Amino acid sequence: MSKSIDVMTLDSSFLRPPPSLSSRLRTSATCLTLLFFSFVGVVIDHAYQVSLLNAVEERLQAQIYTLLSLADVEGPTIDLPDDLAEARFNQFDSGLYAFVLDKDANPLWQSKSSLLLDHLGLYRIDRNTREFVELESPDSRFNALSQGILWQGLNGNSLELTLWILEDAQFYKQPLSKFRWILWSGLFLVAALLYFSLWGLMYWALMPLNDLATDVERIEAGKLSALPSHYPRELRRLSHAFNLMLAHERQQIDRYKLTLADLAHSLKTPLSVIKAVLHQETKVDPQTALGINQQLDRMNQSVGYHLKRPVHQPAYSKKTKVPIAPSVYRVVNALSKVYAEKNITFQVDIPEGVMFPGPEDDLFEVLGNLLENACKYGNSAIAVGANQQQGPNSTSIVEFWVDDDGSGVPHDKRRHISKRGVRLDSQEEGQGLGLALVKDILQNYDTQLEIGDSPLGGARFKITFIHS
Repeated sequence: MSKSIDVMTLDSSFLRPPPSLSSRLRTSATCLTLLFFSFVGVVIDHAYQVSLLNAVEERLQAQIYTLLSLADVEGPTIDLPDDLAEARFNQFDSGLYAFVLDKDANPLWQSKSSLLLDHLGLYRIDRNTREFVELESPDSRFNALSQGILWQGLNGNSLELTLWILEDAQFYKQPLSKFRWILWSGLFLVAALLYFSLWGLMYWALMPLNDLATDVERIEAGKLSALPSHYPRELRRLSHAFNLMLAHERQQIDRYKLTLADLAHSLKTPLSVIKAVLHQETKVDPQTALGINQQLDRMNQSVGYHLKRPVHQPAYSKKTKVPIAPSVYRVVNALSKVYAEKNITFQVDIPEGVMFPGPEDDLFEVLGNLLENACKYGNSAIAVGANQQQGPNSTSIVEFWVDDDGSGVPHDKRRHISKRGVRLDSQEEGQGLGLALVKDILQNYDTQLEIGDSPLGGARFKITFIHS
């Protein structure tokens, strides 16, 4: 026989909960802000870099025109003034350099500023051609503009020349670095301001959802009877549907209460008659009459307990605690008489002081259903055990279990046996409701009934409670 409650395998409580709406919006806003401002920053940086290079090229082109205006070609040589108008051409290692090459790329003239420069690999440029390139020396980089020209002398002679103007790249990189620092720091500040503004806007926009969640919690706690109507238009349909569902549920509960009240009324009268007949009947053995009276009292208690269950009420009080051992002995004593023909041996190992964190009625329902199942489907031995140990944050962890020596519960049946009406053995009496009732009760204690293998060879039902 297999009997079990959900083992929580593949249970949704083990899956990672989805992120909240605010977390999703914050993540989306962060990614969107980073992508947008990164793209804007790259575009602006590239545009400024291109404009800066264009300015360098135009400046160097102006220097070429200036040199050409001052040049005088005599035969195979070119003559330029010793001191040029641009002072940096006249200073050693000033960062601005000029070269004039012949058609074989040999230097015909170079500015005073370039006398200390090593050979830079300057080359000839075809006439009417211009190139703007970057050159490197062992310890420097230069932005260089070259111009190829064909010089026509007054005497009809022509001379192919290549003019090179070089400028140290630092004159280009320094303003670029300064601009980049201003650009990215400014974009970071703007992005941060926009992000926190969006966060504040999202918080304000999500406030109605937080209010809705708070109102639902107040309804659950019994402080509100229905959702108010002050929500934004987008949530009014939801609140209206929720109130309709809530009203329908209350109507269902009222119908259940009336049905159970009728059932209780119809059962209590026959029970009272049976009890009265037992007191009047002298042929009944006193010990037997006592046992029957105990079962009648238990039936009355069970009717009253199930009459209360449909009523919406908060979870159990943390101050309500009852010892487990006395209730176990009472249930075992009753079941040993009901199943006397099976000669079941009960072994109870529950230390004194082990407490159940709830009312006695709940404890009796749980014990009654678990032990009755063990009696039905066990063979001749049942063991009941419990222990209590200290948990974190001054809490107590109580473990309670029922073992039997039956055939156990197949693993593939353990997740379904706790459903209402599900039974794995049709030969035994019952409606398949016992374990479903246990499952419903344990939901109020934020715990579940676990199934395992018993040391006796059958099934073990184990419950773990955590209470302060």
